[in-house]
Amino acid sequence: MKKLKFLLVFFLLICSFVLNAQSKTVNVKTLNVRSEPNTTSEIILKLNYGDEVVVISSSNGWDYVKINNFRGYVLNKHLKDKQSSSTSNRTSTTSKSKEVESYVLICNSSSAYAYHTHYCKGLRRCKSEVSKVTVSNAQKMGYKPCGFCY
Repeated sequence: MKKLKFLLVFFLLICSFVLNAQSKTVNVKTLNVRSEPNTTSEIILKLNYGDEVVVISSSNGWDYVKINNFRGYVLNKHLKDKQSSSTSNRTSTTSKSKEVESYVLICNSSSAYAYHTHYCKGLRRCKSEVSKVTVSNAQKMGYKPCGFCY
């Protein structure tokens, strides 16, 4: 019986988390996604006007957002609520939706073969310079997803 209660509470917590997540769109030309909620922290990736994010939480003017496989912080004044479904249906037929291009890190070593997310432990082994590139460019150069972070 205790297990059933625990599972029910766990399920309700998960459902409340999913229901609280809110889709928003970028309303500035370029928006930096940062590793911490301040303007001096590292930029993880850049978003463009109209790109969609899922807001996980908000605090002190910053939203913690999810974009593809990345999570980071953006100033919430640069996001707007997603259009209603009737409006978005009309606009989707007239314009193609943009896919957000994610950035990854690669080790510039001749023995490197994997690309990494920002928080990957596998990248610590790199003894060479680390570069930030788009996922598609990393794949074109022959890199594969890292086993630690994907």
